[in-house]
Amino acid sequence: MNLIGHLACAGAAPEAVRVGALLPDLLSLYRRKARPQPLVAHWGAHAFGLPGADAIVAGISFHHHVDREFHHAPVFEDTAAALQTALRAASDAPGLKRFLPAHILTELFIDHLLLLDRPEWEAEFYGALESQRRALLLPFVSAHPLVHARTFSEFLDRIVGGRFVADYRELEGILERMDRVLVRFGQRALEPAEQQAVAGVFAARAGTVRAQLGTFMAATRSKFPAQAQWLEPAA
Repeated sequence: MNLIGHLACAGAAPEAVRVGALLPDLLSLYRRKARPQPLVAHWGAHAFGLPGADAIVAGISFHHHVDREFHHAPVFEDTAAALQTALRAASDAPGLKRFLPAHILTELFIDHLLLLDRPEWEAEFYGALESQRRALLLPFVSAHPLVHARTFSEFLDRIVGGRFVADYRELEGILERMDRVLVRFGQRALEPAEQQAVAGVFAARAGTVRAQLGTFMAATRSKFPAQAQWLEPAA
């Protein structure tokens, strides 16, 4: 899942838990090799030194639980398969491993639908980062051997100041984000025919994905009983 998807899955959990659910993806955006495991190991032993660290660790654990469930769920598998088929049919030009855009576009499509149905997710995403940033988030990530507190703070400035989540509201923004990711992974951008094929899949599957997503989110919370008291659905 992508950022807004993880935020939505965490529902009405305390803000520190929600930030933890976002953190693995934020670390990956900051530095691809920065994984959350060193932070989980450190704060699992020293959480008493930073009030709220245990809540972030719980959020990280929930993030990984969601991703494990998501990549075997119909909401992901059916949509990614439809996108992969559509991309192949639209163009056979080399330079594109079609599973990668199908995977990422599925996650961006879910963020798109979540933002359409509940626009306040955008403000909640940025609000959580700003609220927890100095007192909890920066001290928490500074324990990571690959994270420098100053550069991570500057990274958060770009995330919050850029307001890139707004791009997910429109197809054009999703496609632009997709092309940036493809370049990052050494692949070509989507051709116009491929972009049209993506738009067709999105239009055809919107209702089904909404229904599948609701089922997935409820089932995923129910399979994570350790933190059930933190994961009540948002009102």
